[in-house]
Amino acid sequence: EKLNVKRCGILHLDTFYGETAKNVFKQWIEKLGGKITKVTSYTEGDRDFSSQFMTLSAGKPDAVFIVAQAGAYAPALRQVHQFMSKEVKVMTEIGMYNPHLRKETGDLVNGIYYDAHPAVDVNPDPLVKKWLSECRKRIGSYNEIMARAIVGMTVMREAIERAGTTDSIAIMKEVHRMRGFPTPMGPYTYDPRDGEGLKTGIVVSPTKGADLTGDKVVFSYTTTEDLYHKPINYKRFFGEDYYEKLLKHHGLK
Repeated sequence: EKLNVKRCGILHLDTFYGETAKNVFKQWIEKLGGKITKVTSYTEGDRDFSSQFMTLSAGKPDAVFIVAQAGAYAPALRQVHQFMSKEVKVMTEIGMYNPHLRKETGDLVNGIYYDAHPAVDVNPDPLVKKWLSECRKRIGSYNEIMARAIVGMTVMREAIERAGTTDSIAIMKEVHRMRGFPTPMGPYTYDPRDGEGLKTGIVVSPTKGADLTGDKVVFSYTTTEDLYHKPINYKRFFGEDYYEKLLKHHGLK
């Protein structure tokens, strides 16, 4: 919506990860009223994407969404505007935050857009800055992939303290009731419809090639949508009417 993208093509790695990313992206583009013009894929190890980009170009897209493994990004970014219009916007995912990958891609990344979770250094949020600083003090380093474990441990500790026990059912009930609990990846609010608790993301655009300090957060968003269509079966461990009670607790239908 921010970039006024109405028509988008997709190039994705032919793996479960690539297929999943493609499906989620397609779902949301179409939900927002856009259209996927063409979809192409490639096999791990490929470095020539000329035919894929020519195919995507024929659909006359406003943008292209690329999901690749690390070694393919530099050639893909080098080729995309050789075979597609210079006006086509390039979007990709959090892999682009990897400093080793960025050394390889260099200035090719300038002006593209990638999604990330909030627990990254480029996020100007003071709470996130504080979390990452504390992580580095305590464990000596920080990489964005650590955020998942940090959030998990933080939520679990809070749930145990609220439950006053280490009984697994009691702890899970406290997790299920959490709303707005602060974490480095955004506020944790459990959604009983899909079992997710974190739905905040940011979109980032690089300006200084390999130097991640030049990356700018251009958009942030927290969705209230359920991400999966099939709800969790709570009955086995929590009782017949537990799901309905959780929906009511969180103000959901």
